[in-house]
Amino acid sequence: AARSTRRHSSCDRAPPTRRSVPAPRARALGAARQRDSADSAAAAQARERAHGGTAADLSAVARMALESVFSLPLLVVVVLLFVGLGVLIWLWGGFLDRQEHDPARVRAVMFLILSTATIAEVGLCAGGVTHKVALWISLVANIWGGLDALLRFPAAHDLESFFSVKQFALLVVKTFAYAFGMVSFRKNIVIFLAVLLLNIWGLPVLYTMALPMDPAEQVVKDDSYDVDLALRVWQLASCSYERRQCLVSCKGWWYRRLTMASESSSLARLAI
Repeated sequence: AARSTRRHSSCDRAPPTRRSVPAPRARALGAARQRDSADSAAAAQARERAHGGTAADLSAVARMALESVFSLPLLVVVVLLFVGLGVLIWLWGGFLDRQEHDPARVRAVMFLILSTATIAEVGLCAGGVTHKVALWISLVANIWGGLDALLRFPAAHDLESFFSVKQFALLVVKTFAYAFGMVSFRKNIVIFLAVLLLNIWGLPVLYTMALPMDPAEQVVKDDSYDVDLALRVWQLASCSYERRQCLVSCKGWWYRRLTMASESSSLARLAI
């Protein structure tokens, strides 16, 4: 009976109730939650405005750059450059018609053109128009590409040959070097276009025009001349026989030039 009485008393006991939170504290917690949610919403709106403003600023800058770069004066300059290239090709064609069967003279003139272009590129770097990296890449392209082609002129090469692939690759690398090597591309875009048309891609056009039309003339006097310039340098550095042969060739070339100068000028004859 006692155990039954205790069970009934324990069952009749009221369940424990949760501790109630005072009203001021509840109001403070609600206000804090509302402030946090308001701050989160404000931050999200600020981020959206920032992203929207950045996109708008970038689009405005891009639009201004396009308007400043592709302007009417620039189009006039591009047209004038193409006209100048056409005049240069026309003059070069007239010279080739007169010197069609004299590859030595044609090669000498192309040496002069390549030297002038290289001096102009050095002047651009010295004048602060291009970076030194662009100049070094250009010198490598002019020596391993242009000079090598002139030393092997008038030998013809297939499009699939290493010579043709190397020349095209050097032209592409030189183009990118000047595109990213200008100190201020927007300010010097006219100079870049002039170098691109008259130097980088204009000189190969002149070289292609200078190749003889007759396949029988598209050969060198000695097959040893039709060798890549890098291989020639390696042979000169590693073989004493090649060095002696090169010295003999240079002496012969120098004596021939002195003879031609003495025959064409009395003053040069006296000096020699």
